[in-house]
Amino acid sequence: MKNLILLILCLFSQVTANANDNPFKKAKPDFDSIQTLFQKIQQYEQLEIVLNFDSLIDSRRKDIEHQAQLTLKVAGKPDLKMTSKVRPRGRFRRQKCDLPPIRLNFEKPALKAMNLYQKYDKLKLVTHCYAKEEEAKYLLKEYWTYKLFNEVTDSSFRVHLLEITFIDEADPTNRIESYAFVIENSDEMAHRINGELVEGLGIEPSAIAPNSYHNALVFNYMIGNSDWEIKLQKNLKLVKHRNSELYTLVPYDFDFATIVSPPYLRGSAGESRLKLHESTLISASIDKNILHQCLDNFKRLRKEGFTCFNKCDKMGTKEKLEMTAYIKSFYKKTKRQEQF
Repeated sequence: MKNLILLILCLFSQVTANANDNPFKKAKPDFDSIQTLFQKIQQYEQLEIVLNFDSLIDSRRKDIEHQAQLTLKVAGKPDLKMTSKVRPRGRFRRQKCDLPPIRLNFEKPALKAMNLYQKYDKLKLVTHCYAKEEEAKYLLKEYWTYKLFNEVTDSSFRVHLLEITFIDEADPTNRIESYAFVIENSDEMAHRINGELVEGLGIEPSAIAPNSYHNALVFNYMIGNSDWEIKLQKNLKLVKHRNSELYTLVPYDFDFATIVSPPYLRGSAGESRLKLHESTLISASIDKNILHQCLDNFKRLRKEGFTCFNKCDKMGTKEKLEMTAYIKSFYKKTKRQEQF
C-alpha cells in the first residue's frame, strides 16, 4: 500500500511538473497573419453531415473515427464541401444522449490546399442531446452562455452556431435537423490570446492571474455552474503567457449550469439554485480588492451587455426570459457588495 501511495505521488508530481515546462519551444506565426478552419466556418450558417448513424451510435463508448462528408452553406456563396473524420467525444453526454457530441478531424493537406493554418485541424461540435424538437432550446442556452463569457473577457472560447442536418448515408431519407455549435480549437484560442496551452494537475488558484481567476469564479457563480475544478483541470484550460509566471484560466462546457438547466442536470429536483451557487464558492481563494473590481465590471456589463441572447431569433421568448431572470437573481445578490 505504501509503495502504491509513493507511485501515485510520483505520477502526480510528474503531471504537475508538465505545467512548468517551457511551452514556447516552437515559434508560431502572428495570429493575425493566418486564417483558421474555425474562422472559415464562421462564414457559413448551415451544415450538412453525411455519415453512418449506426456506426457512430454503436461506437459511442469508443474513440473510433468514422468518415463523414460535410457541406457548409450560406446564402449568396458557393457551398463548401469537405471530408472529415468524426468520433464521439466527452464523457457524460456521449453516454446519455441520443446523439453524442462529436469531434471533427480534418486532413491537414486539405486545409493547406485551402490556405488554412494546418495545426488547428480538430474542432468540437456540440449537438442537441435528446431526439425531441424542444431539446434545441438547451443547446441554444448553452451557446449563449459561451457568448456571455465572451463579453467578460477575450480570454474565452469563441463559438459559432449552425443550423445542422445529419443525413444517414445508409438511408438519405433518415435525417436529423437541429442546431449545433462549433467551439474554437483549444490551441487556437491560446494562440489568439498570445499564449500556449499547458497541462498539469494540482495547480493552485494562487498560480492563476487574479483577474482571470475572479472572472471565472464570478461568472460561474452567476450562471450557477459548479461543474469545474482547477486542481483537476476539469472543464477549463490553462494558458501560459511568455512574460508571466501566472496562468490564464479559460472555462468551458457550461451545460451543467443552472442557467441552461438541461433535463440531465445533476442534483435532486428539490436542490435550490442558491445551494448550487454557493457550492461554486467552496474553498475559493478570494482577493477582496480584485473581487470588487470584478463585480464593478460585471455591473457595467449589466448596462452594456449580458443581453446578447435577446437578439437570437432562434430562441423562444420563454427561454430568453428564463436567462434574463436568472442573471437578475445574481445582480440582486451583488447590490450590497460588502455583504456579497
